[in-house]
Amino acid sequence: MAVPPRLALVGFRASGKSTVGPLVARSLGWVFVDMDEELTRSFGDSIAAWVERFGWARFRQEESRLLERLSRQTHIVVATGGGVVESAINRERLQKDFFSVWLCCRLETICHRLALDDKTATQRPSLTGQSTIQETAEVLQQRTPWYVASAHLVLEADAFPLELLAQKILQAYEASAGFDRTVS
Repeated sequence: MAVPPRLALVGFRASGKSTVGPLVARSLGWVFVDMDEELTRSFGDSIAAWVERFGWARFRQEESRLLERLSRQTHIVVATGGGVVESAINRERLQKDFFSVWLCCRLETICHRLALDDKTATQRPSLTGQSTIQETAEVLQQRTPWYVASAHLVLEADAFPLELLAQKILQAYEASAGFDRTVS
């Protein structure tokens, strides 16, 4: 099977998708797309406000529509939303239409990053109403098999500096796609 000319980064909130993605895109000379930013722009509102008004089910539908549109574009690196893998159709699409990388982080790392990130309140509304650590532990456990099923490559995102993560993604993608950087 040919490797698709598009990459997707999957993983829980605050796993580094939106930070590593632009580094990978720049190295490839591709466009970077952050799904949460695209959805916010299309909603004309924050994700938290939109979800409060319309609910998580409708948000997931909009997220799936966006992923489907992105799967028809080429030369893009996509930072998906953390819950995009909840849909079986999305998991299939990530496997078939993207070179998909799961940026896996420990619970402690995720909670620490969420606490430090200004976007947490507006772009990461609660999924369960529980405390951050309880919610993260529960949802991460539920989603882990889905992240695995969606990914061609799994990287421990809290074990490496961002530049090294981007380099590992590039090396794996290029090896899969048969790229050779030494050829001009």
